[in-house]
Amino acid sequence: MEIIFFLIVSFASFILTIKIVKRDSIIFNIILSVIIGIVMTAIGTYRGCSDGWLSTSIGRQGACSHHGGVKTFLNIYGSTSLALSVTIIAITF
Repeated sequence: MEIIFFLIVSFASFILTIKIVKRDSIIFNIILSVIIGIVMTAIGTYRGCSDGWLSTSIGRQGACSHHGGVKTFLNIYGSTSLALSVTIIAITF
């Protein structure tokens, strides 16, 4: 889920950086888009147990084993940025 979220947000960021930044360097736009994607993935997602239980041991082996395993969720920032990113991509294509 995090990788798909990252790719969608990065692609939408790339579209915006091309239109807004107006730099000739495509490498600059790619790097800026990847940075935006990383930051938004870090801000917009969190990990918890599949049943909603918040465990302090996430990242260690066996975390959430009695709660259905570890799952990635979107918070309000993630949901908003995902909706905005999909809208940007849809309008562009």
